[in-house]
Amino acid sequence: MVHGAPDWKLTSGRKTTFQLRDMGEAAVRLGSIVNFDRVGDVVWYDDFEASTLKWHVGGNGAGYSVELSNESAKSGSQSLKLVTGSTDARSVDIVRSSAQPVLSNWGMQYSFAIGANIASIDTTMITYLPGKYLEGEIRYRPQDNILQYLDTDANWITFATGVDLFEHDFTYHTLKLVVDLEHAEYIRCRVNEKTYDLAGIAMRVVATSFTPGLVYGITVCSATEENNYVYVDDVVITQNET
Repeated sequence: MVHGAPDWKLTSGRKTTFQLRDMGEAAVRLGSIVNFDRVGDVVWYDDFEASTLKWHVGGNGAGYSVELSNESAKSGSQSLKLVTGSTDARSVDIVRSSAQPVLSNWGMQYSFAIGANIASIDTTMITYLPGKYLEGEIRYRPQDNILQYLDTDANWITFATGVDLFEHDFTYHTLKLVVDLEHAEYIRCRVNEKTYDLAGIAMRVVATSFTPGLVYGITVCSATEENNYVYVDDVVITQNET
């Protein structure tokens, strides 16, 4: 059910002040991290300014680590530094889970600064339902300058080429993945100024007996046998996306 509200002359002209376009603009001017893609209702966010790490940490390979860092930040004074392993799968990941969501259009947005020799950065949203889970995942491959989505057979399908993102500790790019959890479909992926239409593409559906809930995360893999890194900042989870 959609909701609205009467217009109590809130948008009428004034002689001494100018109108803000929306409350989102007011929030940004007051320092909100939700300043990139303001579509959808914010459910949760992490600006990594607190001393408590709110994510489960995993990885594969020697020397992988995740730590709050003041070496670089998009906003505030800290970001999260993800350092890959140097052997085996050479990966590092952060994952967060929440209770069963209302099935609507959900989004995950975050900013990241890319260090050298990164093979891939994966953005994942998984919803566990009774008897199955829905998986939507986007992969950015910096060395190939391509974006891919995970299809129903767990294959990586390229949907954008020439995505050349500058690799620098203080240059932050922003990615947003939006999926339709009610109909198990992708909707769109936005990277910086470009939006890629993924509407109608089916998400992967897998049988499972796990407890219902929502899981989202980021995985980084190294292209070399070194402990390479990515900085992550300003994660925003939304629902009721268009």
